[in-house]
Amino acid sequence: MSTRSIVSIGMAAVFAVIAVPAAATDLIRRSPPPLVQPLPTAPVGTTWSGFYIGGNLGAAFDPNNLSIKDLSGEQDLSLKFSNETEFLGGAHAGYNLQMGSWVVGLEGDFDFAKDVNYLASVRGRLGWALGSWLPYATAGVAFIDADNNFSGFPPMTAPSTSTPALPTRV
Repeated sequence: MSTRSIVSIGMAAVFAVIAVPAAATDLIRRSPPPLVQPLPTAPVGTTWSGFYIGGNLGAAFDPNNLSIKDLSGEQDLSLKFSNETEFLGGAHAGYNLQMGSWVVGLEGDFDFAKDVNYLASVRGRLGWALGSWLPYATAGVAFIDADNNFSGFPPMTAPSTSTPALPTRV
């Protein structure tokens, strides 16, 4: 055997010994680290405490006119409403605080429509929590700014100031 053959066989043996541990590391499977932390578990039970916000849509239907007649027959007041359907839309927001089974809260809303410049309310709330049910009472104040047509029939006139002449005795 030549020196060259012995060196070649020796180098092949060294590479074989080095390569064997590398092959052994490929056999161990490690799971990759999680990309996202797991979500915390939700609390048990229902709570009504917290802020909320929402929107609302609706419609108003009123095909009637209102006439107010006084007994004198001199002047009447008529309110002429639109015969069209008017759509309403707006937003509401509030906050509730649950203390045991009692729930207290405050809510406000603001709405718009074609002939309504604004319609708003602010209300307090008092309720009794029954799991996912909340029976409650509410009270508050409401505000409106609307465009209405008021007209009097017949046209309003000032009362007459002339008095009939009284007979004179001599």
